[in-house]
This record gives sequence, structure tokens and C-alpha cells, in this order.
Amino acid sequence: MSWIKNGAIILFSIFIALLITEFFLRIFNIGYGNAPLENSSKYHHVHPTNYNFLMHDPNAEYGGHYIYYDDLGFRVRNKKSQTLQYSDNENAIVFLGDSFTEGNQVMYDETFVSIVGEELGFPSINFGVSTYSPLIYKLQIENIVSRFRGNNVILQIFSNDFSGDVSYLNKAVFDEAKIIKIDGGSNNKFIVFARKSYLLRLLRKSQLLIHKILFTTNSNSIGIVSSFDVEQNVTDNQLKNTVQIIQNINKKLSEQGKKLHVFLIPSKSLSLNNNCCVKDELYSRFYMALKEVNVKTIDVKSSFENIKNQDKLFFKIDIHLTPKGHRIIAKSIISHLRNQ
Repeated sequence: MSWIKNGAIILFSIFIALLITEFFLRIFNIGYGNAPLENSSKYHHVHPTNYNFLMHDPNAEYGGHYIYYDDLGFRVRNKKSQTLQYSDNENAIVFLGDSFTEGNQVMYDETFVSIVGEELGFPSINFGVSTYSPLIYKLQIENIVSRFRGNNVILQIFSNDFSGDVSYLNKAVFDEAKIIKIDGGSNNKFIVFARKSYLLRLLRKSQLLIHKILFTTNSNSIGIVSSFDVEQNVTDNQLKNTVQIIQNINKKLSEQGKKLHVFLIPSKSLSLNNNCCVKDELYSRFYMALKEVNVKTIDVKSSFENIKNQDKLFFKIDIHLTPKGHRIIAKSIISHLRNQ
């Protein structure tokens, strides 16, 4: 039976080695992550609360900085920061948006949310969550933004939000005209548990890297022409639906004594070709529709057009803004708010 004894010794040694690895990863705070989300019975999905991770990107376009979520699950500057600390500040600027607003691809101080607040001397509140769209912002305004006195709300839109609103609408629960929740289903308990282990997070990082090496071709996933078609593929009904939601948001914020300011992220494919934004028909259609319902818009198009090297505003592979892109967006927002 010596083989049983030897096997037990080996298993015990492996267990101890794993414990030691977990211990040292925690000591040096090496807890990798990329886009942690949990299902929500109210907001469809949310960030884990009181959570932080060391950002990594399988494409190696960014990473190496820490991301911090507070007790509400929103991105903050560091572990000591809390979104609620600015709830009574009427000068605080509230930002609603998806992963572009969250800005996990860059350090916190490089996000347009942070830059705007620093430049204007006001606290900035980042309510951005990946793949959110106006229908979920409407829920946030009813239940979260209403708890904050900040009188300016910046709402960021991306081209996939129009189809996103249609998708979320199919899962939404209403009480007459008031949206109550968008049920995202139950959570995978193993994934929730795995996020607590720094070792499992390291293994997940390794898995994504290996997958990238084995299954990704040398070319980009879609070419500039085809990606432009995808960006512009918004039907009139989708556009009308989203604009109506934003119009309702504007009305609700006005009742709360707040002002709404909306902007759309310009075309990445045109920017990579240094040709933004004359042919960006979605941008023109959207801004025209908002003007017709008296919703204030932020002119980011002009800022993009004044940049010679527009191809530096977005990452080549990842869809999001580079630090330079964040600075250009921030410049547009600052100029707009100063003119109000």
C-alpha cells in the first residue's frame, strides 16, 4: 500500500504549494482580472462590490494598473474612495455610460471622467458599467442617481446601445410605465467563488493568453470597411426607441433638478482611417433626433475632426479609447459645460 501513501504525500505537497502560491499572490496583491461582472435581478448585471484587480489584456494593448470597485460596485480611484462620499455635493458631475465611461483600459486618472472633474474642480462620479444602455440608465436614475445632489449628468452612448435597448426591453419588468427591473438571472456560484482566489484568477489569465495564441489570427477580427457597416447598422425604429428612452430620462432628471448632457462615441473605424467624422451618419442621425426632443448634446465630433492622428484615439484591436482618446472626449465635455 506504499503507492497510496506516496500518492497522499504528493497530493498534500501539491495542496501546500497551491496554498503558498495563493498566499504570496495576495501578499503582493497580484489578483488579475479583465471585466468581472455578476448577474443582477434588478440591473441585469453589475460589478462585484468591494473588489479590486490588476488589469490584464490578452492582446497586450494595455494593463498593469489596478481597478477598484466600491461598496456600490462602481469604479473609484482607490480602495479608500467611495461613490457615496459625493452624494451631498451639488457640484458633483454624474457620468452614466458603458465600458467607455468605466474606462478600465486606462488608469483612473486618465479616464475622461477623472479629467473632467480635475479640470473643472468638481467631484466626478463614475456610474459606468460594461454593456449598459439607456434603458438601464433609466433604472439607475430612478434608484441611484436620485440619491445624489449633483446637478449635471453626462450620458455616454455607443453604437451598440440601440440594439442593446431592444434586447433589454424584452427582459424588462414594468409597473405601468415605470421600469422596475431587468432580470439578468442567477449567478454562476463557481465563478463568484473563483474571483475570490488570486491563484484561480492567475490561471484564468493564463487560459485567456493561451487561447489568444492558439486561436487568434494575425489580422484584426474585422476590417475597417466591415466594422464601419456594423457601427452604422442602426434601424430607424431602434434609433427612435433609444431617443424616446433618453427623452424620458431627461424629463426624470429635470424633475430631480438635474441637467442632462448626451454624447455619442464617434466611429472607431473612421478614426483608425483618419477620416472621422464626415461620413458618420449614425452620429448625425442621433444628434438630429435628440435636438428635435430638446435634449442637450455634447459636440465631440468637432474635437475628433481637429485631430490629425485620429488613429491614436482608439486601441487597434480593443474597441475602446486610448488615454489620448479619453483626453479628447474630456476636452469636449469641459468646453460644453463651461459654455452652459
